[in-house]
Parts: sequence; C-alpha cells; structure tokens
Amino acid sequence: MRTQTKIGTWVRGVGRTAAGSLRDAWERETERLTFSDLGREETERLFRDIGLPPNQGVSCLDQPFANEDLAGSLMEVVGLDRCELTAAQPAVMRDIERVCMACTARRLCRRNLSRGEAARAYRAYCPNAGTFEDLEAIHA
Repeated sequence: MRTQTKIGTWVRGVGRTAAGSLRDAWERETERLTFSDLGREETERLFRDIGLPPNQGVSCLDQPFANEDLAGSLMEVVGLDRCELTAAQPAVMRDIERVCMACTARRLCRRNLSRGEAARAYRAYCPNAGTFEDLEAIHA
C-alpha cells in the first residue's frame, strides 16, 4: 500500500511538472507571437528600453518562465522593495530585470521560490546575488 501511495504521489508530481512545462511553453510561444505582431522596430525599441540588444531580447523569450517576474519575487523574499528601488534607482532595477531575463537558472529559481527555499539558496546561482547583497547592505 505504501509503495502504491509513493508511486501515485510521484506520478501526480510528474503530471504537474509536465503540465507546468506545457503551460510555460504555450505562454512563451504566445509572447513570441505578441512580439512578432508588434513589428521589428517596435520590438527593438522595447528591448532597448530595458537595456537588451534586440537579438538578446528575442533569445530571452526562449528562457523558461520568461513571462514571470522572478526578479520581483526574489527581491521580495530577500527583503528588497521593488517599487522603492524602481523610484530611487531605475537604472539598477532595469539592470536587475535585464540580468534576470537572460538568466539560465530561471527554472531553478522558480522552483526554489515555490518551495520557500530561495532566500537560502539564491546566492549559489543567481547572477543578481551580488547586486541584491549590495542593496541589502545599503538599506541595513
């Protein structure tokens, strides 16, 4: 009976993971189509506004969970106020967003955020960790 329960739990977990991956793939494709509807000039302008070269901006759409605000979620977990930072240092906030969008550890970050492990683990993989630590030191 215990083995069946463990297997059933594992199968449900795999099903949720697969469903989440399919949903994410669908959302990324929707984002790509939205950008293609804007036209090249408008898309390039939008990427430039957040500090990304157009070719890097398009490749960011291929990153896992590209449409999720992982930077904002992680900032909240580590005790940084996104609105305050945006008002006080908009260039720093844009840089945090740009780095996060291009990050190859988005899947791990999202998983750690959902499990409540991000505050403990993010320093090991987050390219914004140094910036977050500097901001924490300033506000301490």
